[in-house]
Amino acid sequence: MPGTTPQSTVTTAPGTTPQSTVTTAPGTTPQPTVTTAPETITKNLVIPCTSCDYKFDLKLTTIVIDTTNQKSTWNFTLTNNDTPNTVNFSTLVLEDNTGQKHQGGGPASTGRWNMSSGQSIQTYATFDVVHGTNYLLNITLVNFQVYQTETITF
Repeated sequence: MPGTTPQSTVTTAPGTTPQSTVTTAPGTTPQPTVTTAPETITKNLVIPCTSCDYKFDLKLTTIVIDTTNQKSTWNFTLTNNDTPNTVNFSTLVLEDNTGQKHQGGGPASTGRWNMSSGQSIQTYATFDVVHGTNYLLNITLVNFQVYQTETITF
């Protein structure tokens, strides 16, 4: 359409070369739009409990960074190595280097699980943060099971 500027789309996955598709109408100038595919960072970080009456193992498995939507999804595995018990995250917070706290959303922050001995569950939390700084990860499970504060850089 005369007088309009078409948009191009560029999608880049990690380790690939950007590809571009541009459609132009006569007499117009193309304007690229860059869309970045989510990036997955594998952590497999075992987070030790510093004050626990029950033996729940906690592992941060991956962080998926979505810069387009300014969100990151943190995937966890929780394993009950004790007697059957009900568990949930009572604190799930990232603190950035300015002291601002970001509450996790999603199943990890709202779920409650009846776990038998030896059972593992996978869950995730979504935060309104993306990479570019250090974050302190603060986690407490029900009944004041406090986990070591971890500094996460991604």
